[in-house]
Amino acid sequence: MNNLDLRILVWSNPLTVDKIGKTFHYWKDSGFIYTKHLLKSMPKNYRFYWVIPDKLKGKDVTWFEEANNNIELIYYPYSTSIHQNRYEFYGNVLKKNFPYTKDIDVIINNQPEVSANLKVWAQNQRRDNPIILSFFHWIDCSASRKFGTELGGYSSRQHDGSMVSDMNFFHSEYAIDLFLEQQNKEFKNVVPRHKCSIFNPPPTKWGDEPFDLGTDKKIILFNHRLNATTGWKELLKILDKIYEERQDFVLWMTDDSKIQKSKELQSREYIINTQISGANYGFLMRSAHLGICNHRGYSTWNMALLDAFCNGCFMVAPYNKDDLCYKNMLGDATEFFHNTDNPGELKEQIEFLLGCSRETINVYNEAILKLAPCFNQRVIPETISDYIELTIRARVPQKTPAKYNDVFNAIPNSPYVGNLTKKELVNKFWSFHVNSNFQKIRWKLLLEGVRDNTDSSEPSYYKE
Repeated sequence: MNNLDLRILVWSNPLTVDKIGKTFHYWKDSGFIYTKHLLKSMPKNYRFYWVIPDKLKGKDVTWFEEANNNIELIYYPYSTSIHQNRYEFYGNVLKKNFPYTKDIDVIINNQPEVSANLKVWAQNQRRDNPIILSFFHWIDCSASRKFGTELGGYSSRQHDGSMVSDMNFFHSEYAIDLFLEQQNKEFKNVVPRHKCSIFNPPPTKWGDEPFDLGTDKKIILFNHRLNATTGWKELLKILDKIYEERQDFVLWMTDDSKIQKSKELQSREYIINTQISGANYGFLMRSAHLGICNHRGYSTWNMALLDAFCNGCFMVAPYNKDDLCYKNMLGDATEFFHNTDNPGELKEQIEFLLGCSRETINVYNEAILKLAPCFNQRVIPETISDYIELTIRARVPQKTPAKYNDVFNAIPNSPYVGNLTKKELVNKFWSFHVNSNFQKIRWKLLLEGVRDNTDSSEPSYYKE
């Protein structure tokens, strides 16, 4: 492929919020972490316009800027309610940040419920169909609605988003099946399966800086959110029984939300519940004797599970016949699946692993890293870049667009002699500032060797 100089709008779906302070904890938000992984792995000559919460304006945003060479941050009034963000769309914010002097080739959208909004906004700006890639981190379906009726009702917006997207990315074939099954129940026309692909968010290697753990007992790690789906209350009941027989362990919970003040946590002396910095998080996982995932019901991917394995903490994983998520992720690589319909299995496995040496548990962990599909079958970002370029090639018409030759001949032959900006080209050859034909001209220029200086916020063209 030509490794074109592309400009990409990146839309976020903020999830992890301090419910008391109403602040975004982006550095441990799986959606932001995945996006950073993705952008970091894409070509260095792309320019990314990353839309992030305006509550971060004026704060240290180095974390975002580390993702690639050319990161430009767009501040947007995201709500701290994940449900609200699925409905609200402030097109004027984008209009202000993207005058006619800028171009957008691709939209990477982590909030599919607003894909249709983004497409209509682009069309109203006469940007002529940027490529839209929608990433489904969550699916509105019967399985996800079991944990709260307020979680339902977004399938119509996900339907609209999937239909206007050029490609829809899901965590697995199982996730695609969940989505299409729900869509077929509710709508006559649904997105064809060939417009559904797979993305596997990779694990994060967290900081391994040592700190005082404050205990010499065996650490059982629970690095999941304390909500209805993670089964933390059921786990406490199991550990209560084990603690009656042995007191050589502690349960370390990493969720530092307001629920940490709950009576369930305060009344148990074997629980440690404290905030951990990213610099120390890897050390905690490596120091843990084992970890527990007790998730039940709807799930299509689990970053906490992956991070633990990757950072040296062996995890006991859940499984039941109705939830194929963890079988998709781990395959047959682990003997330590526990049936969430039979709590006795989890108790037996915890007791067995507490009796194992760390050396033995490390062997189990290495086997997972070597054999599990989630560590060996990820969709690499280069595939996404190739798809983008192939789509661009397909969209450039065989017939040369009007005024293309005029624009091509006007562009200088050297990056050092007066690059021409989009503003200069449009004002030179058109009487109107906004021209939907320019997108096709731009893509044909890039395919025929013209470069865009993506170090600059606005397009700036030259020939090599």
